[in-house]
Amino acid sequence: MNDYSQFYEDALESPIRWNGNEGKTNFPFHDDKNPSLSVNRDNGTFHCFGCGASGNAQAFAKRLGLHVPRMEQKNNQDTKVMNSRREKYREHEREHVYTDADGNPVHLIGIDGSGKNKKVYQYHWQDGKWYMGGPKTKIPYRLPDVIRAVQAQETVFIVEGEKDADTLHEHGLTATTNPCGAGSWPNHKEFNQPFKDATIVILPDNDEPGREHADKVAALLRNLAKTIKIVPLPGLTESGDVSDWLASGRTIDELKRIVGEAPVEQVAPKEQEPAMDPETFFENGRFQPVLLGRKLLELMPSCVNGSDFYTYDGGVYQARGDAKLRKKALDLLGSKYRQAYVNETMDWIRTKLFGEPIQAFNEVDDYINVQNGLLNWRTGELLPHTPNRFSSIQIPVTYNPDAKCPEVKKFFSEIVPADVVATLYELFGYSLLPTNRFQKAFMLHGTGANGKSTLLKLLEQFVGLSNVSNVPLHQLERDKFKVVQLKGKLINVFADISHKGLDTSSTFKALTGEDRINAEYKGKDGFDFRPFARLIFSANVPPTSSDVSNGFFRRWIVIPFPYSFEGRQDPHLLDRLTSGEELSGLLNLALEALRRLDQQKGFTTGPSLEKALTKYMQEADNIAGFLAECCKIDAKENYPRKEFYHKYVEWCQENGVKATTKKKFNQRLLEKVPDLSTGRKYLGPELWLGITYVAS
Repeated sequence: MNDYSQFYEDALESPIRWNGNEGKTNFPFHDDKNPSLSVNRDNGTFHCFGCGASGNAQAFAKRLGLHVPRMEQKNNQDTKVMNSRREKYREHEREHVYTDADGNPVHLIGIDGSGKNKKVYQYHWQDGKWYMGGPKTKIPYRLPDVIRAVQAQETVFIVEGEKDADTLHEHGLTATTNPCGAGSWPNHKEFNQPFKDATIVILPDNDEPGREHADKVAALLRNLAKTIKIVPLPGLTESGDVSDWLASGRTIDELKRIVGEAPVEQVAPKEQEPAMDPETFFENGRFQPVLLGRKLLELMPSCVNGSDFYTYDGGVYQARGDAKLRKKALDLLGSKYRQAYVNETMDWIRTKLFGEPIQAFNEVDDYINVQNGLLNWRTGELLPHTPNRFSSIQIPVTYNPDAKCPEVKKFFSEIVPADVVATLYELFGYSLLPTNRFQKAFMLHGTGANGKSTLLKLLEQFVGLSNVSNVPLHQLERDKFKVVQLKGKLINVFADISHKGLDTSSTFKALTGEDRINAEYKGKDGFDFRPFARLIFSANVPPTSSDVSNGFFRRWIVIPFPYSFEGRQDPHLLDRLTSGEELSGLLNLALEALRRLDQQKGFTTGPSLEKALTKYMQEADNIAGFLAECCKIDAKENYPRKEFYHKYVEWCQENGVKATTKKKFNQRLLEKVPDLSTGRKYLGPELWLGITYVAS
């Protein structure tokens, strides 16, 4: 039997993704957005699903201007294509060299362009030169680093692409990848053996191919690795990767904390699940998707919510359920696995589940899903997890009614005034429920080194990073694709938002007002949903706003952070605050605050919060600020109207804010000081009566 795989690898510049005897890649004779060329390694035939071209290997070689290949038998150790080998003749924008365990070059990936214009070229090392086409045997990227890390019991990060592996290497971490991107991780012993007994963390790109790739890699390595974690990065942009995440201002220390919190994937079959005979899913030699589908749903209860697919695992319904079911199907089919079988099974499951829509998903009730059960937050009763409660939210904290949190209590007492501490606990309790019932957003206000960032990180760890989105306030108003990131999240947190003015506030009001809103993923149809993520921001200087209505300001709770810890920062504070015992103790105090919040039907307030909100209103509403700083309201006073407006404009220019029009200024002035009137002295200018300007 002939093997034409090397011929096509050498002849084509685009990488080929092989699935058994069939390979998919781009057709070189027209533009391909998606791979349209199918080639067969056994008989050499090709077919393009884009233009319909087809033929044998000889016809393909002739179209490329190559000599007709003469094939050796497949079992010949020197199998190769004659007269079609081409040397590497130019440099690429980016080049990544794969080396073997001894550091010898084996494989080179050349990349030109990016995004939709990205082109990838493969080369293999032979006789001291690079030649077109990938090597016969592929190896992991940075293989010597992987071997060293495994021997030293260090973490090995698996990413999607050589650029990401290099980025993590520059930050002192060991990272690797496979050639040719998502979906191309080889399923053969030589490639995967270096990961035996490895501690692995997989960082998927934020798109469906990236998530499916992560699940596939975990499935292939689970019986080799010591532990495996799949860690989606919070706040990652659509289709973004770890390089994008770090470039956005995130740090390696944050990455390590996130990895530390992430759960370990199951790396070996459960003892109580005996291996099944794949023949169970066949009748008279024919595969029966309904039999495999029923078994999958028995082992992994699943549901759909809108267009999203969820699978019950670890006491909670988890997103990307279809990918998890596919991974389980691979396990159950074993040597009988065929992609077509799994596709048929998933079609059956989707049809069944979409025909049985659930009545409620992430609904508000009396229960909070914690690590050790379903906790009734009103009574403290703890029940076992059950797939009959349809929710994708679980708090990564163990409920222990006797737990204390002395470190958290000390921290809270040091960062805010005494009359604000109760409100902090209420914020943590409010963040446990999927509701915007109280229609409040939160602004942590104060200059640097005062505990704001540490409090936000503690809150994220408390509710769980999978329940957090990280979208800036201004992007929520301006970018229609950002709002969708809040779907299914308990809180949206962003530190140090811009002080620039908000041109509109309609989205902000909808997000805090329990309204249904329209959102969409890029390239997909829009849909409606009701967000419940609480908006929580920090700022050294809060943003100004063109909306200065009561409807805007009444939604804000401004929490002051007046104390500075400059030069006294504790680098280990967050580690102590987020220990298991401290978080369990914090949960008890948050539950107590949640019951108080529910009973009094609103947040505890006091002089410090009232003063902070008034100050924000003055800073955000420049007319209010001008009145507070530069004016005296007194029935005996008066001031020329025209000159009064000019003084307001000068004040705005000095403070770097945009002045409103004269007409709107006069209207707003009367709203704020309703006792004002107008008049004039004989032949004099028109006056405001009841107010005067004084130097600020």
